[in-house]
Amino acid sequence: VIGGCVEDTWLALSAMIEFFPELKGRIGLLGLSFGGGIAILAAGFDHRIARLHVNVPSFAAYPERMKVKTIGSAAALQNYHAIHGNRIFAVLDYYDAAHAAKNIKIPTLCACATRDEVVSPESQFAIYNNLSGRKELFLLDAGHCNYPGKNEQDNKLLTRLNLFFKF
Repeated sequence: VIGGCVEDTWLALSAMIEFFPELKGRIGLLGLSFGGGIAILAAGFDHRIARLHVNVPSFAAYPERMKVKTIGSAAALQNYHAIHGNRIFAVLDYYDAAHAAKNIKIPTLCACATRDEVVSPESQFAIYNNLSGRKELFLLDAGHCNYPGKNEQDNKLLTRLNLFFKF
C-alpha cells in the first residue's frame, strides 16, 4: 500500500505539471502522519518537488519502531515481527522514510512531536535528522492528540508555513 501511495503522488505531480506547466520548479508538497511518510518517500526520489513540509511523519526507523509502545500502525508491525522475526526488515527497508530523507536536498520544514502514541518520536526525528538539505524543525509538544496549547502551536505552524511556501 505504501509504495502505491508514493506512486500515486508521482502520478499527481506528472498530471499537475502536464496541465499547469508554469508550476514546474515551484511545487510544494506537504503531508501529515501517514501522508508525511508518503511525502518523504516521494520527495526522496523525485526532483520535481521544490519545497516540503511534513508533520509527525511516519514510516521510519523500523528497528526502533519495533521497541516503542504504540497504538499506531507500528503495533501491527510489532505483532507481525513477533511471529516472523527480523526477515521483515528486508522488505521494510525499502519503505523507510529515514532512508529516503538522506536524498532530500530541498528546503524542508519538519514538525516533530516530543511525545506521540501513534507515530513514535524516534521515527519522526530519524527522518528530520537524515534530511540532507536545508531543514527546519518545528517542535510540537505532542502529536495525534489534543493537549494544552495545541491551538496556539497549530496557529504558529500555519503562520510559519505561509511564509515557507512563498517562493
